Amino acid sequence: MKIDGRYFEANASTSCAVTLEGSSKDKLRVEVRGDFFDVEYISVSDRLAGVPRKIRFSDGSIFETDFDNAVDQLLEMEKGFGSSMSRLEASWKVVAVLAVTCIGLVYGIFTYGLPAAAAGAAAVTPSIALTAIDNGALGSLDATIFEKSKLPQIDKDRLQKMFVEIIAASGQISPKPKLLFRDSPVIGPNAFALPGGTVIFTDQIIELAENDDELAGVVAHEIGHVTYKHGLKQIYRVLGVGFMIGVIGGDSSQLIDEVVTQAALIQNFSYTRGFEEEADKNSVVLMEKLNRDPFAFINLLDRIIPPQKDKGSDTSWYSTHPGNKDRRKNIQLILKELGK
Repeated sequence: MKIDGRYFEANASTSCAVTLEGSSKDKLRVEVRGDFFDVEYISVSDRLAGVPRKIRFSDGSIFETDFDNAVDQLLEMEKGFGSSMSRLEASWKVVAVLAVTCIGLVYGIFTYGLPAAAAGAAAVTPSIALTAIDNGALGSLDATIFEKSKLPQIDKDRLQKMFVEIIAASGQISPKPKLLFRDSPVIGPNAFALPGGTVIFTDQIIELAENDDELAGVVAHEIGHVTYKHGLKQIYRVLGVGFMIGVIGGDSSQLIDEVVTQAALIQNFSYTRGFEEEADKNSVVLMEKLNRDPFAFINLLDRIIPPQKDKGSDTSWYSTHPGNKDRRKNIQLILKELGK
């Protein structure tokens, strides 16, 4: 077999046109201007589209050619891994399939793998880390959007008593929730639970409520977020695997600081639709157990976001929260499941 190419003598930058001849890689010779001399094969460069192949010889010289197939045949590489990969790379169908496979793999990791990892990490996160997250988050909120509550003490005591009753109906919860009150003209009527079990009600949502059943339903909803560790799972999903490992492993000081600096994450705690629906179900179950109106908190939500302004009133596929209209339907289904 003969292969035309360029020949570089050892340590030379210039080349000359030559022909490489041989029957195998162990029997090679180079023809230069009619003269022949034997060469001893050492190695060959990988096959890459558009890149010349380089065969190195024992004396430091190099033979370079553009004829990939001939090189593979001469060096008996047709069945080798490099040749097979090259043929795959040359097929746009194979490349397309691999691209789709990679996209599917990434989608699967983010859709199923990361949530599963977050759930597992949340289940084994030490309580000291949860306390640190809550303290750091609360400190950040107090410094930015919260003010000291102006509610009368009699109202606080009444709501604390209601909170204790709901916790008792919930059974054993870890971490144990606690209720705090804050005034916040910035965010207005709102309530949310921090990952460590701290439930915060703004003065504005309490003032907007027409009865305690409305507030009890919100409490039971937020208790659901604590029970199922939604806040912690959401943090792990956002900050990733490295954060999970650090917190679980106990090296959490810098990682806790990272959570505190995530102002948008801390202040919004936007849960996935699945988390919201799970918390809604928790609310319905507890309200039924306490003989309270399970639809009451939806009435409160309707005043916070009137139906005509609630773009998620009918839940769309991209919504992160169920719309209030769909929430009512879901409550009816849950009650039906409970035999009510």
